[in-house]
Amino acid sequence: MTSANGPLSYNVLTALTFAPGSNDSWGVGWESSGYGYQSLAVQFNGSASTFTPTPGDDSFLYGVAATSSNRAWAVGYGSGQNPLFLRWDGSNWTEVSVPAAGHNGILTAIARVGATLWAVGCSDAEVGGALFLRRQ
Repeated sequence: MTSANGPLSYNVLTALTFAPGSNDSWGVGWESSGYGYQSLAVQFNGSASTFTPTPGDDSFLYGVAATSSNRAWAVGYGSGQNPLFLRWDGSNWTEVSVPAAGHNGILTAIARVGATLWAVGCSDAEVGGALFLRRQ
């Protein structure tokens, strides 16, 4: 797969998921073109891969889960070292607020169980540093 950012950049994929009932899959991670880092999402539709723009600079993605071919969720951390929670709506990635997360936090994994999403990570705003989120 050719980098979306030219020959002097590199891409790192850290997680993979498959959309139930379709040929779609997602890979997420981060890329660098020598001028900082940016979260990265790649969609594979069964025959071709497409890099999809993600919001924010200096961001990294570490987990991804898909609930359908048009709905995916990704987690990591963004600028200011805030936990990052993104939603794919079939056309765009948008940031979803993370309640009471504070600074210096990260979401490291996400899983889908039925219609419920579970994300885990750590934050300095939580007692003991653990961050555990559920979204339906």
